[in-house]
Amino acid sequence: VPNTAMTAHAANANIIVNWDFTSSDMSSWAVGADVSKLSIATSDSPIYGSVSSYGVISGRTSPYECFAQDITAYIENGKEYEFSCFFF
Repeated sequence: VPNTAMTAHAANANIIVNWDFTSSDMSSWAVGADVSKLSIATSDSPIYGSVSSYGVISGRTSPYECFAQDITAYIENGKEYEFSCFFF
């Protein structure tokens, strides 16, 4: 997945882009098959902290069709990383 947000990452920043789906830009996310579609929805009340937005996958035909993100540009072999993402 091409990721144009790479320059936005600072040291110790979350390597998952748009992990809370607060940005309408879904270009950092992909699914396992072309038939599924990604979108963002908003809850009437916060889901996590003050965040009320969440990602939605529609048209799934397999359990392998899930949210995916290429983080290889942000990591180095032999180093440990910590990241955050909230799924429900």
